[in-house]
Amino acid sequence: MDKKENTENTNKRKRGRPNEKSGIDQGAILNKALKEFSKHGYGGTSINKISTQCAVNDSLLHYHFGNKEHFLLHNKRSLYLTILKLK
Repeated sequence: MDKKENTENTNKRKRGRPNEKSGIDQGAILNKALKEFSKHGYGGTSINKISTQCAVNDSLLHYHFGNKEHFLLHNKRSLYLTILKLK
């Protein structure tokens, strides 16, 4: 029984968030979304398409950006801020 208890303790996950960073960041998601909106327009783009392009779950995009309208507004804001930095 002691061996079993020791292996159970070593296989437990640590508490809290993982230390490693995920493979994609917000800027990369916005860039891929901008390409989708540019190719297909607002009506032809869906959160599901963007999540597939980014290889993330669509619920993650809904959590961080809300609906498609808010996602587009966030994308436009990011684009405008980039343009202002270039001036």
